[in-house]
Amino acid sequence: MCEFPRELPHRSDLLSQRGRLHLDPDMFYLHVWPLSGNPCRRNAFLSGLQRSLPLQEESPPEQSMMLAGNSSLIGVFEGKLIPSIPLLDA
Repeated sequence: MCEFPRELPHRSDLLSQRGRLHLDPDMFYLHVWPLSGNPCRRNAFLSGLQRSLPLQEESPPEQSMMLAGNSSLIGVFEGKLIPSIPLLDA
């Protein structure tokens, strides 16, 4: 991974199988994950991300949980939080 994952927009024509569109595409939250085989790009990206757990000397975040749907965090990779951003700015 070398860039932030991008959330794909909800579109009725985005998902199809065997020529048929999916009946309920809004049930999915699809993302594009930019990847690179270049370790320098990967390390540069990861070095700018927030750690998933604070160090012992740090205090925990004030709000560590959010209501469903209010977070853009979609995972953790090598101890770093992975946020998602929209594919296109609104």
